[in-house]
Amino acid sequence: MKRNTSEGCRTSDIHRHHVVHRTLKKTSLVCLVLGLVCPVISLLMAIWSCFLITDARDKLLRFSLVYLGLGVVLLISRWILEWTRKTKHRKTLKKEELAAAGLSRNSGAVLIMVLVILGLSAALVVQIQLNARVALQRERHALQQQQLQQAAGDAVRHALQALADDEDLLVDHAEEPWALPREEKTPAGIATLVRITDANRFFDLNNLGIPSTNQGVRPAEEILLDLMTQCGDFTPVAKADALKDWLDGDSEGAYEARFYQEKKPPYEPAQRILYAWNELLNVEGFAQSLFKRHEHHAIRENFKSDLVDCVTLIPAPRNQPAPINLNTAGPEALLGVAGLSQDELVKKVLALRSIQPLRSVDLLLAAAKPEIIEAVRPYLAVNSRLFQVEARAYAEGQSLDLHVVAHRDESGNVQVLQWMY
Repeated sequence: MKRNTSEGCRTSDIHRHHVVHRTLKKTSLVCLVLGLVCPVISLLMAIWSCFLITDARDKLLRFSLVYLGLGVVLLISRWILEWTRKTKHRKTLKKEELAAAGLSRNSGAVLIMVLVILGLSAALVVQIQLNARVALQRERHALQQQQLQQAAGDAVRHALQALADDEDLLVDHAEEPWALPREEKTPAGIATLVRITDANRFFDLNNLGIPSTNQGVRPAEEILLDLMTQCGDFTPVAKADALKDWLDGDSEGAYEARFYQEKKPPYEPAQRILYAWNELLNVEGFAQSLFKRHEHHAIRENFKSDLVDCVTLIPAPRNQPAPINLNTAGPEALLGVAGLSQDELVKKVLALRSIQPLRSVDLLLAAAKPEIIEAVRPYLAVNSRLFQVEARAYAEGQSLDLHVVAHRDESGNVQVLQWMY
């Protein structure tokens, strides 16, 4: 009986030692496999990083070092486990004892584990490659955008230089060299198209923010009323009042802060000039539909002018109205500034400038009534001070637009007021 008990205890000890022995062996094998796979992954990452630039390369190299360090740690751990297994447990167990316990040295579980680890490693490598490819495409796109920005900026600077080199600063007309569109191609293969538009050919809505000091001069809001009436809006009074209250710095009017505080959500009027068209949509009564073009069935149709061809926004502070250029303004803008009853005066302007550019406002108004001269003189000029530059750069299926507003003084010096991509 005692002998059977002793043999049972011996078998139990053999089984326990074998379990520990087998666990150490499996763990050692896993550390060996992972310890060899990690340096391989590290090497693949290092090689792939050579094809990347800037931040992506540094990030991938850091991951490569992490995997290399992990591989070294695993190999060291494997060496420690093997030393422990050989020095302690192998001496404890003999071959015949292992056979007596009915245990096999080989286990299919280890093979399955190794295959799983290799599969995970392969999936990790594929994921790394996909992430690296996405990062590379993103960096190429960012680099292309930078090159497009540089090309568009250079095209605008060349256009502004042509504007500054204008030989006759006293008169500006539609046939000026700077007014012609320019299309060029850089040595890098980027095509650019740039066009300068005379901003003084339109009526500036920011003129409504200037207080009226001369009783004889037409109020800017009255000009806006005539322009909107030409465009088919027969109830423009509320819109003009709302825009004036939005721009002026006082709190007198029906569309001041208290009016917008009642909206949901509430907001405050700017009490300054408008810098962009999207700001105009916050003004009561103004919507995108106001600037949609009409369907035209004839060259000239009453009350079917397009507001987008009559007005503009110049983001420049001023103490006096920005005038319109008689040589470049359209008939709708001219009629809106002069007044709806001044159709003959507008026809005279169009006839004279078709022969040669007008060089003097006073000569044109000499035959007009004194009250007309006083009313519209501050809004008229024969040259321009404000310009809008539109540039587009495109290459390899990508494009970029640049919008610039510039001011040119009497000496030809050009100052950029707005630069927006």
